[in-house]
Amino acid sequence: MKYFKKIVGVTLLLFYSSAFALSAESVYNSSAKLFAFDNLSFKVNSTIKSKTTTKKRSFIVAKKSANKSSSLLIRFQEPKNIRCTAVLVKTESEKTTNYLYFPALKRVRVVPKKDQNSEIFGLGISYAELNSQGGDFQELEEVVIDKKKHYRITKLKSKMKYIYIIDAQTSVIKKIETYKKDTLQKEIFIKESITKAGNSLITKWDINDIKNDKELFYSIDKKSISTKLKPSMFHKNRLGRCTF
Repeated sequence: MKYFKKIVGVTLLLFYSSAFALSAESVYNSSAKLFAFDNLSFKVNSTIKSKTTTKKRSFIVAKKSANKSSSLLIRFQEPKNIRCTAVLVKTESEKTTNYLYFPALKRVRVVPKKDQNSEIFGLGISYAELNSQGGDFQELEEVVIDKKKHYRITKLKSKMKYIYIIDAQTSVIKKIETYKKDTLQKEIFIKESITKAGNSLITKWDINDIKNDKELFYSIDKKSISTKLKPSMFHKNRLGRCTF
C-alpha cells in the first residue's frame, strides 16, 4: 500500500511539474510560425482581392540564421512595377532593424520604430509580425477544436494583441487573430505545412484583412525551396543588386 502511494505521489508530481513547466511563451517559441525557419529560400505566389480589383504578386523569401543572429529577405519579382523592391530584417540578439529598398529611389532606408505596425507593401503583415521575438504573454489556455486539443495563446506586442491557435500535436499555428484596442483587424488561417531541411515550414496561408477590406491568398512554390543561399543577398548595402 505504501509502495502504491509512493508511485501515485511521484506520478502526480511529474504531472504537475510538466503542467507548470508548459508556459504560453514556451509553446509559442516551439511552434511553426510564418517566416520562422532557418537557412532556406523559396518563391511565394499570392493573390490579393479587394471589392474592385484582383492582383497577382510573387516574391522570394530567404533567411539565414546563426546563433542569436538572423537575416530575413523579402524581394518582389512580379509585377514589373515593384520588381526588386525589398525588405531586409536583421536581428542581432534581441535587437531588430528593418531596411527597405526602393528601386525607383535607388536607396536603402531604415524603418522607424513608429512604423513597426505598418503593413509591408500590401502583404497583409506588419514589420512587428515578421519579427516573432518578444512580447508579453498571458496565461496559456487549452481549447478543443474539431475534437483535437489546441493551445490558445495571447501575446501583447507593440500596442497590438495577437491570439494564436496552435495544434497541440503538431505545434503548428493554425490561426492568428490581430487586434488593436480590442478591435479585430485581421485573421490569418494556416492551410498547409511541411517539414523541409529540419524546418516545419508553413506553405499555404490565407489572410482576411478586415481593416482594409481585402483577402490575401499565399502559397509557396515547393519546387523552389532551396538550402543554397547567396551571402550577398543579406547585405543592406547590396540590396540594389536585386539578387534572386
